[in-house]
Amino acid sequence: MSGRVTLALAATIAASACSAYTPVTMATVPSRGADRLFLTDAGRSERLGALGSEVTSVEGEVKSIGDSAFTIAVDEIGRQSADPESFHGQLVTIPSRLIARIERKHVQVARSLIIAAALAGGALWVGSQGHGDVSLGPSQHPPTSGQ
Repeated sequence: MSGRVTLALAATIAASACSAYTPVTMATVPSRGADRLFLTDAGRSERLGALGSEVTSVEGEVKSIGDSAFTIAVDEIGRQSADPESFHGQLVTIPSRLIARIERKHVQVARSLIIAAALAGGALWVGSQGHGDVSLGPSQHPPTSGQ
């Protein structure tokens, strides 16, 4: 595997692995950002447009917050008795009274950098042991013939 591919893979893994959701209040939720909304018992029994019913949580980007509802571009939902389902930005409006709690997604920068450095260091070490080319440019060695 080339050095560029290894570094890109390490950065992608580190960035996606080092994010966490933290609780926020309805008063402090910004109008945009990645959030997870957990529904009340009443919310789980209501039909939420294209999402259907028995929805326990909704993840996505909050597009707007009104006095009585949130509009969110849905990326994923959780259901009471099923695996999470992916959506592709479907806009859904959820009444505030159906939301039990809200969590905001935060990237943990320090942890991401540590993991990325460890992965890159490991790849460089493996490459230095003669197990592959880990340079950031094209190979300096001519291709070997198939003799």
